[in-house]
Amino acid sequence: MDKKIEQKFRDWARKNKEAGIPKEFEIFQSAYAHFEDNSDETGFVNNSEVHISTPNLPRPWLHLMANNHSNTRSMYGSFWDQTGKGFSFIDSVLAGPVTSHKDPSYVPTAPGPRDVRYFYLREQVPGHENPDMWFMLPQEGREEAKYTNYKCVMSAGKIQYESVSRNIAASLKVFVTAEDPLEVWQIKLKNNSLQKRIVKLYCGVSWGLESWPSYYFDPRVVSRGEIHKDLNAIVAINGDQNNKHKRTGFMMADRPFDTFDISREEFEGGGHFHEFPQAVIDGACTNSEGVQPYEGMVGVLQFDLDIPASGTVDVNILLGNTDFDQKKRKENLKQIRKKYFSAPGQLQAQEKQVEDTWQAMASSIFVDTPDEEFNRFFNVWLKYQMKNAARFTRCLDAVGYRDVLQDTMAAVDFNPEFVKNQLPETLSYQMKDGRAIRQFSRFPGAKHDERIYMDSPVWIPDLMHEYVMETGDLKILDIKTGFFNLEKHEREFNKQVSLYEHAMLGLKSLYFNRPQKGLCQVGHGDWNDAVDTVGKGKKGVSVWLSMALVFACQKMLPLAELKKDKKGIAFLNKAIKTVTDSINKNAWDGEYYVYAFNDVGRPVGSKKEEEGKIHLNVNTWSLFNGVAEKAGRVDKVLKSIEKISTHFGYLLLSPAYTAKSSYVGRISDQLPGMFENASIYTHGHVFAVYGFLALNSGTKAYKEIKKVFPSNTVNDVSTGPIHQVTNFAVGEAHAHFGKHLYSNFAGGAAWLRKCMLKIVGVEPVFNGLKINPCLPKQWKTIKVQRRFRNTVYNITIENLNEVESGVKQILVDNKPIEGNIIPISKNKSCEVKVVLG
Repeated sequence: MDKKIEQKFRDWARKNKEAGIPKEFEIFQSAYAHFEDNSDETGFVNNSEVHISTPNLPRPWLHLMANNHSNTRSMYGSFWDQTGKGFSFIDSVLAGPVTSHKDPSYVPTAPGPRDVRYFYLREQVPGHENPDMWFMLPQEGREEAKYTNYKCVMSAGKIQYESVSRNIAASLKVFVTAEDPLEVWQIKLKNNSLQKRIVKLYCGVSWGLESWPSYYFDPRVVSRGEIHKDLNAIVAINGDQNNKHKRTGFMMADRPFDTFDISREEFEGGGHFHEFPQAVIDGACTNSEGVQPYEGMVGVLQFDLDIPASGTVDVNILLGNTDFDQKKRKENLKQIRKKYFSAPGQLQAQEKQVEDTWQAMASSIFVDTPDEEFNRFFNVWLKYQMKNAARFTRCLDAVGYRDVLQDTMAAVDFNPEFVKNQLPETLSYQMKDGRAIRQFSRFPGAKHDERIYMDSPVWIPDLMHEYVMETGDLKILDIKTGFFNLEKHEREFNKQVSLYEHAMLGLKSLYFNRPQKGLCQVGHGDWNDAVDTVGKGKKGVSVWLSMALVFACQKMLPLAELKKDKKGIAFLNKAIKTVTDSINKNAWDGEYYVYAFNDVGRPVGSKKEEEGKIHLNVNTWSLFNGVAEKAGRVDKVLKSIEKISTHFGYLLLSPAYTAKSSYVGRISDQLPGMFENASIYTHGHVFAVYGFLALNSGTKAYKEIKKVFPSNTVNDVSTGPIHQVTNFAVGEAHAHFGKHLYSNFAGGAAWLRKCMLKIVGVEPVFNGLKINPCLPKQWKTIKVQRRFRNTVYNITIENLNEVESGVKQILVDNKPIEGNIIPISKNKSCEVKVVLG
């Protein structure tokens, strides 16, 4: 796709708000890659692969693989793009790199020059003076014409590469194990020629074991390598005792290596640019041990391989994190070797464990609808994205309090064990008055982000409600945890209260901090944390946060009823009514709701202002929390937000802020159309979708959901991986309208799952499954397979009358039931037929 066609598509998109693209552009949707889906024996898509046909993508497509266990620590992950670049890390993307991570963005977007894995091949051809050297995997702009049969396949938990050059067919399969903090590299070299080939293979990484949050002293004098020839392993060590997050990297091969390097300058050679490292040119690594490396540490293993004519050679490597303590490290490495390399079939067993543990999660709910793209993302890719997001909370060096609450909410139905492990830790960073800090560090001694964003605790009830309804586990509400002491900058556990009480304290901190107009104090900020000067004087209030408080109280109410907490029930009902009335009395701007009021009462998001006249979120939340309905304003709100609709979704606000609006906050520093400043923020867009679903507008909700999927754009415009939901698409005010800058970690992905689940309408409640679909009219039949409380429910939903909602009849095992709640079954499976009408 050339630039002229790219611009033509953007010009078309600026004029067309509906989802879908013209046929003339469809050919470009598969120019780089396509999906291949697999279905189980019952017809549900249960696996999906992205097949990439060229290493030359619009930008790196980073694919994340991570452990599947449900612990909150020792969580290992690894990013790989279509050429093998990327990095590995443990427990934190920014604070825990194991290999080099120099991407300047807080969300991995483009690997830095040293964020690479080394895969080189070298052959001294008889009769030739100079050796032939090449990359095992093709690289952009590096002799691409000499490679054929390139393929990269990204799937849940794995990535695989294939290519042929110089009559050597190379393949590489990588996966992160289900339980251990390591990844497996399976390399296969096939000799396609009719004579024996003697090839040298160099493979390795650039280590990234820097101290967190910084070094006390020069890193070169605390870094060293360690060689374990008896284990075919090398180790990279950062000995800085002030490192708050100690990591120790290792590489281990299934066969002896011939030479190795741990010092970068010895491996790569002097200077700053090398087509090939000096060790590859020379034909051997130098066996450098990484002592005081001025260029940093690498981990490179060299293998001299004899490949018979038409034969193959396999090399298997483990890369990961091991123990910092020397004695424990040696024992750990011995155990790893025994587990992975002591008997045939061990690697295959580990790969199968990855597949099985993932399928155990993915099979919590499958759907089969008339839309294969909907099925693919519902059944596979959104779960996969949220499994990883919940574990690493959007890549940050610290865990965002409100972020992890939303990300784990999206994993409740398929990974409740992880949610249960994470929730008490998260709530322990709440203060006794109910407020919470912005971000907490997982590593003892490292600093927390102690800014007070007042919306942090408002997300607790939604997660807690979803967990209890899914699992029936009321006991979680009684688990006790401590509080964060803001003066001491640490948690205290001498006075603990239940998680239920933590949630109630959070709501009360909002309700009893309403300094003007009966609306909630904004503090340092709310959801839109770029609007961060509204509450500098502690009197600024957020209308959106007040909307969110109403919704949170509504979510908390069923839990209070299950707890038979009469005082809590009374408080929640009072808060809902009082705050709803205050919003409708003081925040209506004639056609829509104002976003906030600053310390002196100046409105933000008002038609009176020159910029940022309308904000999306405050208005869409009024649709699903009932505030707009209470005042008879639903139609006006709907009409207003349609004015900021685009082909790629709803703008977060309009018009964009510029420097003249600095009174609003750092949002005015952002380029118009970027991030929170009038982009199509996926989070905000799907809030709107959730609002449409609350109004039973299934067709409208479905059309808007389709706008965030790859079928609504082309790769050269979006540029991002087709199997991941982006954080935002660049807005109309920017020349790159429709571009996706971020992938893997997107706050909106959790709420997108929430919306898609609401369309399907098989909703867990404490005493069963509530059947409440909200479908697009054109869907005549959908099937749902739902695992709930040890029973698999096979559900067929018929919509022959082409309605959007309303259950006419439910048959459970051929017997009609009253109402729309299927009682909890004691059987292993249950057959359900639902008729809408």
